[in-house]
Amino acid sequence: MSQQKNTYVSYDVKNIPNDWLTNKDILNKINMCINKIQCSKGRQFEVDKLYDNFVEILHSEMNNKLESKVKVLNSTNNRKRRIKKPWWNDNLTNKWNNVCMAENDYVTCKQGTLKQQLRKHFVDKRKDFDRLTQKYKRQYWYRCLEELVNFNDNDPKQFWRRIGQTGIGNESQICIPNEVTLDDGTISNNLETILSKWKKQFSQFIEPKYKETTIDEVHKVVMNAKNCKSAGIDLIQAELCKNISIISILHKLFNLCFSSGNVPNMWNKGIITPIPKCSTSDPRDPLSYRGITLAPFAYKMYCSILNERLVKWLDEMEIVNDEQNGFMNDRSTIDHISTTTSIIETRKKM
Repeated sequence: MSQQKNTYVSYDVKNIPNDWLTNKDILNKINMCINKIQCSKGRQFEVDKLYDNFVEILHSEMNNKLESKVKVLNSTNNRKRRIKKPWWNDNLTNKWNNVCMAENDYVTCKQGTLKQQLRKHFVDKRKDFDRLTQKYKRQYWYRCLEELVNFNDNDPKQFWRRIGQTGIGNESQICIPNEVTLDDGTISNNLETILSKWKKQFSQFIEPKYKETTIDEVHKVVMNAKNCKSAGIDLIQAELCKNISIISILHKLFNLCFSSGNVPNMWNKGIITPIPKCSTSDPRDPLSYRGITLAPFAYKMYCSILNERLVKWLDEMEIVNDEQNGFMNDRSTIDHISTTTSIIETRKKM
């Protein structure tokens, strides 16, 4: 049981064979899965069973067609020691090993005179390692600066990708008042009136009219999904789903989920991977890490379709103000920053 919890299977999705999902037995299973989805009433246990069947079909093909290996969690046997810094190289590794050996000789030595000599030797090795580290670090940042200048002239999209992520400011929380504005313009704080107003306003959204998801929508989001991304709890990655048979299953499954309001319970589960917030944080402090959730691929595709529909609806209804630049396609907050800077500079000259 312990071994089962501490291991997982990794599949080589970079080398998908040409006969992927072409076997007659697999195609028959896919068609049966599609038929079951079409006949389903969308109850929760049915949705769960259908998605488990879909995952089972893919896993069967993955085990037969893809190379795999069992990896051990928290083990150094899976790969070489991970390089934490981008400027790290083999020369620094050798220097660091020399520092560690010198430190070990100094710590374990019991003779007073020899211990002083070993301490001096250890300090010299450490200083030599520090000087070399700073040298490679400066060279690395200089190369990065040259790349940024080049990207800024030739590839602005890559330029901003390399700049990195910016911090998120603190957002103030707005409390919902226990009052509502009535149709005649007056304000009421009566609890029954408030509940009645809220129910009336939102009741029209309980069973909204909708159009079924088209096969083109599913095809678009699946084919545009980025490759080489970590899999969720179902071990399914984007590369495995870029096939017309799988897209057909997802198309039927998404429509079933949307019409019934039920999604597979597996979509509610994710693998949380702790990512260090910064290199200077204490690695022993759990709060020094930011949790990144690896969600199932099908769930992310379903959300992408809903998001595109919401964005389109917001544009058609003109709900989003024209001043909104953040998180908008083909727009950037740089325009706001430039305008604000210009106003400040103009005011300073007045």
